[in-house]
Amino acid sequence: MKNPLWGMLGVVLMVGPLAASAQTYDYTGLTMEGTACCYPYPYSPPTGGELTLDGTITLSAPLAPNLVNAPVTPTYALFSLNGYSAGGSVFPGTLDFGPTATDYILIANTMDFSTNGSGRITGWNIGLFTPGTGGYTPPYWTATSTSAGDSGILVVPTGFNITDAVTTVASNATAGSWTAAPEIDPSLAISGLVLLLSGVAVLRGRRA
Repeated sequence: MKNPLWGMLGVVLMVGPLAASAQTYDYTGLTMEGTACCYPYPYSPPTGGELTLDGTITLSAPLAPNLVNAPVTPTYALFSLNGYSAGGSVFPGTLDFGPTATDYILIANTMDFSTNGSGRITGWNIGLFTPGTGGYTPPYWTATSTSAGDSGILVVPTGFNITDAVTTVASNATAGSWTAAPEIDPSLAISGLVLLLSGVAVLRGRRA
């Protein structure tokens, strides 16, 4: 009596991954080197500065194979520059997240992706910026990520005065990496669970 049950469980486990609809891609950038300038009075000369861009996007479906600079509109996106995060669910041209202006991010133009024959990301061009609070009052940042490397500008307040801030400008010439994680459609997963439980009930009834 156990064999039919294990067979049904196997079907559910196989159907689950195939039921994936949305696709999430995680981006891990490499360290960008640059300068940080300038501090509140007495002003100091520029010093070395570093930036790192990380992010995640969710698409309604996996990227197709053999794309060449194809524009993509995510359903969700969250990016972080040195820990200053912004993003969320996508509205037309805007990724809105949280109650204040520092919590949202704008996509400049589009997100363009290229893929190989297996659908793996081989090229991309993404432009992002955050307006900051009160209309360009820090903290705010801009960043560009491409398959040729990342660049960014981060403006962080010092706490001495609302207009005093440290601006870090940095870039690199080495691309970061993208990894894909499958997303399972919850409704289909529930359907599979119901199928399994129904099978268990039937087998128990036959045993009785």
